[in-house]
Amino acid sequence: MPIENNIRNGMLLAYGILLDVGLLSSEDYNDYLDVMFMEAPDDDLLLELEWCSSHTQKTIGMIYSFCRETPMDHSVFGKTLTSTLKKIYHKNEISIHDFGSKLHAVWQLLPREIDMDDPFHMMSYADEPLSWDDEEQTRDLYETFFNYYSNFQ
Repeated sequence: MPIENNIRNGMLLAYGILLDVGLLSSEDYNDYLDVMFMEAPDDDLLLELEWCSSHTQKTIGMIYSFCRETPMDHSVFGKTLTSTLKKIYHKNEISIHDFGSKLHAVWQLLPREIDMDDPFHMMSYADEPLSWDDEEQTRDLYETFFNYYSNFQ
């Protein structure tokens, strides 16, 4: 059964933002897109994204444009974003400072109607304790952010 468009849009926007800031590789995005397309091969947006999947900037632009103009499930967006960021963070492939910088960049790309809501607002300041060498506090803030939606199963 194809997923509802507002759910699809929330998931696509999360992956599009992560792709845009460099936290998600084109390969990982394309793997995700392939799975979605296999579940809904009649979905025109997914078909268009499949056709331009080798052009990252075009793909990102299409996602942003489409998601600005159509409804999105913000809960699905948040769950997708936080769970994917958690996986990226726990891989330990980038420094905590670089992760903080990219997390802030993600926050700047969020839709304005949710950027100050929980847990998203936390993305704007979670790395601040690093400026006074308090890595533990930053890590605690990250974990709180990552686990926000686990309280709402």
